Amino acid sequence: MESVDLIIKARYVITMWEPLVIEDGAVAIKDGVIISVDRAGKVQDNFRAEEVIERGRHILMPGLVDAHTHTQQVLLRSFINDKRLSLPQI
Repeated sequence: MESVDLIIKARYVITMWEPLVIEDGAVAIKDGVIISVDRAGKVQDNFRAEEVIERGRHILMPGLVDAHTHTQQVLLRSFINDKRLSLPQI
């Protein structure tokens, strides 16, 4: 049984490969890297973690990156003095 830092269990795990949705799934993480994504029972059979987070009513989406940005605020932030143009706090 391999040792990992963290196992997160959730009601649903959404992946980017088949199967797209794993019911009663889990993710094993070691050194900040996702090591395994599978059914919770299989992950817990193969990995041992110091910390296990159980989210029985949640959806877990491992590897999701929120890449949205507010480009106009980033570009104008250093170009125009904040006193001359009132922008929302970034």
